[in-house]
Amino acid sequence: MGLLKVVRERRQWELMQIQLAPGVQGQGLGTTLLQSLIAEARSKNASLTLSVLKANPAKRLYDRLGFRMVAEKENSYEMALAA
Repeated sequence: MGLLKVVRERRQWELMQIQLAPGVQGQGLGTTLLQSLIAEARSKNASLTLSVLKANPAKRLYDRLGFRMVAEKENSYEMALAA
């Protein structure tokens, strides 16, 4: 159904990858998974960062969930969860 890959190093976590099978996309599962990850990171006082390709429509989801751009590269945005 999908994949969620997170590197948890002490208090610095990085969302490396999230993928959902096409058959389960658009049903809120990605939002639910990310909300759970965000709640866990906050409960552990951990920062949470990610990188998203500029062309990836998931950036809107990350914006909505409270991630903010902290750096811009040629093809991607580096984002961090706002406090």
